[in-house]
Amino acid sequence: MNKKTKVIFSAMLALMMVFSFAACGDGSADGDADMPTYIAATETTYPPFDTIDDNGNPIGIDMDLLNAIGEDQGFKVEYMDMPFDSIIPAINAGNADIIAAGLWCDPPERREKVDFTEPYYTGGEALLIKADNDEITGQASLTKDHKVASQVGSAYGDKILKMEENGELGAAVLLPGFDGCMIQLLNGDVDAVFAESAVMRWYMQQAEGETKIAGPIEGEVNFAFAVKKGNTELLEKLDAGLANIKENGKYDEIMNKWLGEM
Repeated sequence: MNKKTKVIFSAMLALMMVFSFAACGDGSADGDADMPTYIAATETTYPPFDTIDDNGNPIGIDMDLLNAIGEDQGFKVEYMDMPFDSIIPAINAGNADIIAAGLWCDPPERREKVDFTEPYYTGGEALLIKADNDEITGQASLTKDHKVASQVGSAYGDKILKMEENGELGAAVLLPGFDGCMIQLLNGDVDAVFAESAVMRWYMQQAEGETKIAGPIEGEVNFAFAVKKGNTELLEKLDAGLANIKENGKYDEIMNKWLGEM
C-alpha cells in the first residue's frame, strides 16, 4: 500500500465512528419550522451511497436522494452515522425513522424486520482483489485457502460466513466498516473484499491501480430505504417522493453525479 493510500484509509478510519448530522435545509425559509424532521440512520464507509465530506458530514447517493424526496414531500432530514449492525435495531427502538444506508432489500429475513420502499438502485455483487491476483476470478473460484472480508451485519458478510461454514471458504473476516476491509486487503491480510459492485469500484479507484474487480459482476442487488414495521404514513411519503423525483429528472441527475464517471 503506497503512502497516499495509507493516508486516505487512515483518515477514513479515524472518522468512521463520528456521529454527524446534516439537514436538507437550514430552517431559514418561511414555514420550515412547521415541517416534520426525520432522523435517517446511515453508515458512512459505503461510498458512493454513504460516505463523509471533509467536515465529517454524511454525503452520497442516499443523502441526495432522501433530501430530494424530503423537498418534494415537505419534510427535513437529519443523518445519524452509526455502526451498520446497529441500524435496524435503532429503527425498531424508535431512535431513528429511516434507514438510508445502501440497504439490500432482497433478503427475506430483513423484510421481516423493517418495511422497505420501492428499490431505488439495482446493482450486483463483486469481489475486489489485489491487482496482481490472477487466482480469484469470481465467487466460484473461492476455496478453503482464501480469506474474504466484508462488513459485519451485512448481507455480503452473511453470505461469506455461510460459505465458510460450508467449507467453501477458508475464512470470512467480518469488520465494522468497508474501509477496514480495504486496509486488510491492501496489507495482504485477506485475499478479497466482497460487497456491491459500485462500492467496490469506488474503493478500487481510491487505491490507485493496486486493486481490481475479480471477473464479471455477479448476482442482483436491490437497494431501498426502510422504515419501522407498520409506519405506513412515512413509507408512502418516501415512495411518492421517489416516484416524483424519477419523473422530474432529479433522480437521474443524482445518479449521474455519483455514478457517471464510474
